[in-house]
Amino acid sequence: MRIVYTRAALADLDGIADYLMLRNPRGAANVEADIQTAIGRLSVHPFSGRAQGEAGVRKAVSSRYRYRVFYAVDNAASVVQVLAILHPSRQS
Repeated sequence: MRIVYTRAALADLDGIADYLMLRNPRGAANVEADIQTAIGRLSVHPFSGRAQGEAGVRKAVSSRYRYRVFYAVDNAASVVQVLAILHPSRQS
């Protein structure tokens, strides 16, 4: 399946990168790689994330840093749409 990002998800990624780059550039790269790995798995296993309370929304979690990736699957269009990317310490 093809992965697409909403503007909100892209803004989340930018915010995560900006925050971490100021503190630890190498750590920022590691976190980004962890998030991208979790999202990449969705292209092969789109229904692997846990269904959420909102219809059609699922959640995957990055393995090392535990970022939450909220997404929706459009099976007919063969698309996984990333909706938001949040750290567990943030309200979702």
